[in-house]
Amino acid sequence: MAIGDAGLTARIEREASATNQFKAFLSRYFYFCMSLVSAALVILGFSRTVNVALFHANPPRPLLLWMHGAAFSTWIVFFVAQSSLVRVRKVSVHRALGWFGAGLAAVDVGGWPVRFHFQPQPLLSRPGLPDRARDAPRSSRGWAHS
Repeated sequence: MAIGDAGLTARIEREASATNQFKAFLSRYFYFCMSLVSAALVILGFSRTVNVALFHANPPRPLLLWMHGAAFSTWIVFFVAQSSLVRVRKVSVHRALGWFGAGLAAVDVGGWPVRFHFQPQPLLSRPGLPDRARDAPRSSRGWAHS
């Protein structure tokens, strides 16, 4: 081995070590991190409308919509808890609670058609919130003629 090759070999070994460390991190924390990212995206996505559209809605929203919001919020917390249980190797508890999560998902998804049927008006087209389709310039609506 030439003297110049020693530096190259050391560099390759360092990069391989860093890659292996990153792979080890991903294998341990991927699902837990993704559950936190999902929860953050849900909070970010609903934070702009849930206060006006649900908590202080006029007219008040149906009880079924409140139940849907509670079920989905509970499911997000449950998702983070389940990935945490697997992360700390409490797989038996994770499996026991899994049936609760399946039932919770069924309640949440099963309520969608009923929620949309009884919803008095679309959530984003009511006084107090901008109606982006209505307020957009005609050229951006996608219609050829008015």
